[in-house]
Amino acid sequence: MKAASLIYYGKAPALLSPAEAVTLTIIPNRPSSLRPGNGNALLFSERNRWLKKLNTEGVIHQSDLEEAMTEPIEMHRRPLPFIAPHLSRRLTAEISDHEIHSTLDADMQEKISQLCYNHLKRLQNIGIANGAVLVIDNLQHTVLAYAGSQDYSDPYYSGQVDGIKAIRSPGSTLKPLAYALAFDRGLITPKTMLADVPVNYDGFSPENFDMRFHGLISAEDALSASLNIPAVHLLEKIGIPDFRENYWKQAADHLPNNISWVCPLYSEAAA
Repeated sequence: MKAASLIYYGKAPALLSPAEAVTLTIIPNRPSSLRPGNGNALLFSERNRWLKKLNTEGVIHQSDLEEAMTEPIEMHRRPLPFIAPHLSRRLTAEISDHEIHSTLDADMQEKISQLCYNHLKRLQNIGIANGAVLVIDNLQHTVLAYAGSQDYSDPYYSGQVDGIKAIRSPGSTLKPLAYALAFDRGLITPKTMLADVPVNYDGFSPENFDMRFHGLISAEDALSASLNIPAVHLLEKIGIPDFRENYWKQAADHLPNNISWVCPLYSEAAA
């Protein structure tokens, strides 16, 4: 009943008029002959027959009957709300309550979803196929927007996969920050040649996603290919404490005090 009320009248069942409620109630008994739009004359007649019966049984007051029987049948199929499909699936799977309340901001959710879609469309020609955005109010500890992919209905780029919940390595997200810091400190330029060769750091031997070594490669090509070994080499030069401190400083400088967001991107060419 609730779904039908939203689809055909665009409102909750509690807001339906007696005539609208009866109309929705009788359609399932004869879905073909009482189909909205095609058989409105018969639907109108049957609705009024039931209204009279309900009046006789004391369900509908006489004062409401005349108005209900003259009310025209104005119903058409509307698209169901499709604001945050990934979060909806996640909450219904994790919470058993009949009614679920979230902290999403509808306006922000719509804007973030559109921004994510538009931005990823521009990046597809360089191999970045999908992304996800999570907006959090740090002061209230609430989620304001939840976009699990750039397009939930896109099967080619696995739009129904929730990128926020998906387990992944954050390394590729952090690599641009390491390169930017190395540029700022004059350690490298985009054309600096970096060695992508087997290395060992006290027992740790980083490997690239494609399990290959590329020899000497420019910094810009190493970053665009998301190679792990040159990135680890840069991180060693910068120093992990300095990198971590700079990362949080940049985050604090560019975000409002009470808002944080995470936007992981997925590349077809590299993990």
